[in-house]
Formats: sequence, C-alpha cells, structure tokens
Amino acid sequence: MDYNKFLYQQQKKLALARKKQKQVQVKELTFRPGTEEGDLKVKLRKLVEFIENGDKVKVSVRLRGREMAHKDLVRGLFERIEKHVEEIAIIELPPKYEDRQLASARKIMQIIMVIAPKKTK
Repeated sequence: MDYNKFLYQQQKKLALARKKQKQVQVKELTFRPGTEEGDLKVKLRKLVEFIENGDKVKVSVRLRGREMAHKDLVRGLFERIEKHVEEIAIIELPPKYEDRQLASARKIMQIIMVIAPKKTK
C-alpha cells in the first residue's frame, strides 16, 4: 500500500470526525422572584430552544434584600421549570444556594440549577 494514500485516508477520517463533532455550550437564563407570567413563558421557550439545540442551560434566580425571605416562591419557580422540561432534559445540578457580598455592602443570594439535554440513542 502506498504510504501517501494511507496518510490521505487518515486525513479524510479526521476531517469527517471533526465535521460531525458538536461543541456543547452552557447558556444562562436569569430570573427574579417577581418575573411576570408573560416574561416567564418567553424564557421557558428559549430554555426549550437551547436544550433542543443540544446546549446545557444554567438557570439562576437572584434574590436581593427582602426577597431572600421568599424562598418558597423560588422553589415553586424551579419546580415549574422542571415540569416544563422533564420530557426533553435532565436536571444535572439540582438547585443550589450561593451567597455573594457586593462591595456596596449589599448581599445577593443566587440559586443555580443546571439542565442538560437527554442523551439521544
């Protein structure tokens, strides 16, 4: 067998493998506890669109000041998101709390959840 022919075939195989490759991105959607129904529906549509494209989605809810007392609203929001995407996605990271202190002495709490598309066979 000709060595140059072998190298050519190897290059073609590598090029074909690179062509079929999909790079997964992590998209982020940010909510607030007071997000209204219309805005929520728009964001949920975008969430489904990102997942159908094969991207992971990081859903975060930011709470400031007195909003931190209403974690039950946030829990309900996350449950609604989970129900909305249960057929097409899995929860990779369940809701997790993170506290942050800003330089202006204001405290912000952020709750994060990561959603990934289900594996296709």
